Amino acid sequence: MIDPGRLDQRLVIVAPTDTPDGAGGVTRTYADAETVWAQIEPLSAKADASDDSVGAVVRYRITLRAGPDITMAHLLRRGTQTFLIDGVQPDAIDAHLLVVEAHESLA
Repeated sequence: MIDPGRLDQRLVIVAPTDTPDGAGGVTRTYADAETVWAQIEPLSAKADASDDSVGAVVRYRITLRAGPDITMAHLLRRGTQTFLIDGVQPDAIDAHLLVVEAHESLA
């Protein structure tokens, strides 16, 4: 079980909105949906030398109180950091918490 005092980082949940583009696709925009308290733990970092990115990918475990509906289409933001969500699941020990696996690309 996590000590509630460890949820000491303010995160903004950023929700996607898809709008039909008239050609059979969609245009996705994002808007701030909710601000929550979370614990952010860096897990690993690795070099990313793909064609369109030169930098590193940092992976995180983000724990927050259960309640907000979060999917892999959402983003999480802390200041200028944006976390891309890789997975969301209930905490294995405490059902009142969500565990989000996420990454941040550093270019």
